[in-house]
Amino acid sequence: MSPSTLFPRLSAELAQDVYSVNSGNERELKIFLSRPIFQSDAKKVLQADVGGRVINAYKDSFALAACGDGEYKNDLFLIFRGTTTNNNKADFLTDARIGLTSSSGGCPAHIGFCHAFASMKPAIDSFIKDHFKNSNQPIRSVHCIGHSLGGAVATLAAEWAYGHVTKNVKLYTFGQPRVGLGLFATTLTYKLGKENIHRVFHTTDPVPMVPVFPYVHTPLPGLGHRIKSDHLIISGEAHKMKTYTDDVDGKTWKQLERAVPVFNHEKAIKEWLSGNRHQNANCPQTFEWLEKAIIWLLTKVLSRFVHVAQLAIMGVHTFLDKLAWLLAKGIELKDAASHWVELFIKKVMRILGMSVKQYNKKATRSFLRYILNELCKRSYDLAQKAVRSLTQ
Repeated sequence: MSPSTLFPRLSAELAQDVYSVNSGNERELKIFLSRPIFQSDAKKVLQADVGGRVINAYKDSFALAACGDGEYKNDLFLIFRGTTTNNNKADFLTDARIGLTSSSGGCPAHIGFCHAFASMKPAIDSFIKDHFKNSNQPIRSVHCIGHSLGGAVATLAAEWAYGHVTKNVKLYTFGQPRVGLGLFATTLTYKLGKENIHRVFHTTDPVPMVPVFPYVHTPLPGLGHRIKSDHLIISGEAHKMKTYTDDVDGKTWKQLERAVPVFNHEKAIKEWLSGNRHQNANCPQTFEWLEKAIIWLLTKVLSRFVHVAQLAIMGVHTFLDKLAWLLAKGIELKDAASHWVELFIKKVMRILGMSVKQYNKKATRSFLRYILNELCKRSYDLAQKAVRSLTQ
């Protein structure tokens, strides 16, 4: 591990304590700001624009920029809080704005997250100018840290820092949602290097599963730090920052599992599609299986109709329209391809609690669009419940 890389426990504590910039508890904020890893006279609380452009627009304390001290001297810390209700629930609107815009690096990314980060860039630039550009010591490393919504914004900050501050950028996130499409994830993984991207997630935390494909996580291919969780998804415990902090305590990054899920393999996907076992619609792993099955169908079965690269610039809603059309085309083939498409559709229907007897009567394009949309709504509802549990 690089000498400047934060240990899991420290990065988790910072992601947890940064919520104090918005909590209204002055004592908590004072304790956070007085950490010895920060220079005493080089810290700034950053304001962000959250909510919509017009509806429920809100400017709120969102992050901390700080110069490192001690073993982190000449490092820059950018630490972002997650969702809160202290701003008339404007954060929930930020989360829900899942359209696409260009990130600072020119890649397609979540418009709500990009809007929040872009509103902080002038203040970050000013902070760097005041504390580093007039110094003889260049910035050694940038540490971008966050939980949930804060993890998504930290990911955008890491992309920006690589292009505007230094090439030595470290990213640490916990329970973050997806930020961009394939081009964004591929580019960021290549630039930072997977060894500098520490994305930690619990297996029963639904937030990392949204927005749904074609949004994807960094680092590719699916190499986040996976922590097995027995918490019920409906409790929201798996998404809480304290749970993450407790679960990484005493561990190094090497000790935290980082592996591609077994269902990345074609044989496993086929077995899953062919099985009639009941699927828990409240389990994030069910949605992971579905996502891998979709990707496999697109690349192996339906590639005669569309090149997967064409989907890299589609937002979720456009993608669902295209996928419904592709599935309808796949059914018309009446060959091995149609067999796997039909198994996929029946699997989705079972997960939604629908009788597969309805399939033969309603396998139209509009019906396919309907069940795909319901599937997306189910995943977003799970994520929203988990996020709301943070504020209860």
